[in-house]
Amino acid sequence: LETDLSPGGKLFWLISGIIFLSFTVDTLKTINALITGTVRDQVRGQVNFAILQKIADFPQLSLFENTERLNLIKLAEKGLKRIEELAFITITGLNGFFTVIPAILFSLTIQWWVPLILFGTAFPSICIEIYFREKSWSIEQSQASANRLMDIQANILTTDSYAKEVRLLNLQSLILRRWRNYFNITFRSLQKIRKQGTFWIIASSFLNSLGIMIPYFYLVKSALVDKAYTIGDLALYGGLIIQVRQGLYILINNASDLYDVILGTTPIHQLLDLEIPPRPHPFVLPSAPAPSLNLGVEFRDVTFRYDGNEANILDGLSFQIEPGQTVALVGENGSGKSTLIKLLCRFYEPSAGEILWDGAAINQIDYGDLYARVAVIFQDYAQFPATLRENLAFGNLALIADDPALLSLLQTVGLALKPRSFPLGLETPIGRELENGVELSSGQWQRLAIARALARLQTCELLILDEPSAALDACAESQLINLLKSATQNRMALIVSHRLSLCRHVDKVIVLDKGRVLETGSHEELLAQRGHYYDVFNLQANLYLS
Repeated sequence: LETDLSPGGKLFWLISGIIFLSFTVDTLKTINALITGTVRDQVRGQVNFAILQKIADFPQLSLFENTERLNLIKLAEKGLKRIEELAFITITGLNGFFTVIPAILFSLTIQWWVPLILFGTAFPSICIEIYFREKSWSIEQSQASANRLMDIQANILTTDSYAKEVRLLNLQSLILRRWRNYFNITFRSLQKIRKQGTFWIIASSFLNSLGIMIPYFYLVKSALVDKAYTIGDLALYGGLIIQVRQGLYILINNASDLYDVILGTTPIHQLLDLEIPPRPHPFVLPSAPAPSLNLGVEFRDVTFRYDGNEANILDGLSFQIEPGQTVALVGENGSGKSTLIKLLCRFYEPSAGEILWDGAAINQIDYGDLYARVAVIFQDYAQFPATLRENLAFGNLALIADDPALLSLLQTVGLALKPRSFPLGLETPIGRELENGVELSSGQWQRLAIARALARLQTCELLILDEPSAALDACAESQLINLLKSATQNRMALIVSHRLSLCRHVDKVIVLDKGRVLETGSHEELLAQRGHYYDVFNLQANLYLS
């Protein structure tokens, strides 16, 4: 071999460098196969947990009823899939780095301007890739609503909640057509951007090819005309130029992929950065009975409207629930009864006015502290896919291992623990989505929801019942009335009901109309007034007599 500065000397070091480079790349590929899956799963798990925790900690229902925030959640879910690619992009980028940097250094032995030409002609490709990734992302953002509506149609077709009516009403083709329409909205928009991008990428590829041709032309001229290189040098240097180009190609693609991940994960950061009230601290219901209230609960000139809605649902509403008093709230659909309950649970904040809890503004009470003081049976009560034990104990987790207390709750609401209904006793899975799960009737589900609320009875200060007898037959409703008499004794209770038969057993009836108090008084007093309550009560009574 000649000296280090001679072509032969450079050839020796180039061969040594390429062998080392090949060994490094092969080693990285092996490491990649071992750790990429682990890193990907770990990142996915941690980010997904953070998203779920953020959603779980959001105390107000506006997160689920505001279309912009629903779109943000949808984009964050898509961003989660992108972030899973981060480990692969990182490892591939390292491969490209360890390929291109030594190759660039070796290519300097040809001429100093060779790597500059290669990189300079490749740089426009980076700009074009990033530009069109950003354009595609802007389309995804603008079409988030269409994607979410597409998922809604898919959910209608694939969940048992809609299965019976979809088939009975022959809605399959209609829902499928809607799904495809929403899909086409997004697809066509993205396809338009992709077609534009294809033209510019082809143009940049031509520029890349020109960047390779210049060093190749120089090598061929130096070898064949100037006799500066041998044929072996020509083959080696030609391969080196290809390696530089491949390394640059990997880096360009990884840079655009990384930028795509950054764009796609932006909604995750926006979701995690949403300002929310202090997180409800985990609590266990106190073992001692709740202290008696002195002033009760008061709505003082409360007005409320939903975001984007100009009409007031509640309009200057004022009333009071005194300590130990049971109040029935009645009114036509849309009069604001359910909204009132949501405000009382701080799922929303009043647009005007205030709600007082024993004289203190309710928005000054910690969420966890407030939730420990109330027991609620919602009209759209939750049907948890869990065991019978858990469905009962979710009302008070301190009872999770207290079999006698749980069995007593079942007996109280009239759910017998029969082997036919609950073959595994308290460990019976409830819900068909669970393995060997038992499906309950709507009446049984409602009794279970009532039992869950009664699990908090010893310590709660306010019992709220939203249409507690809606899914019960006449016999069960009679049993419920007797149960409520016992449950509400010496305790504040608010009962929302369309069935005015329940109103005969309460201390005060409040009649709502268009978000305002229309009438108030005891059952007997309102009948004596011969107003709206009197008319509705007699109308319901006549339905049973006719």
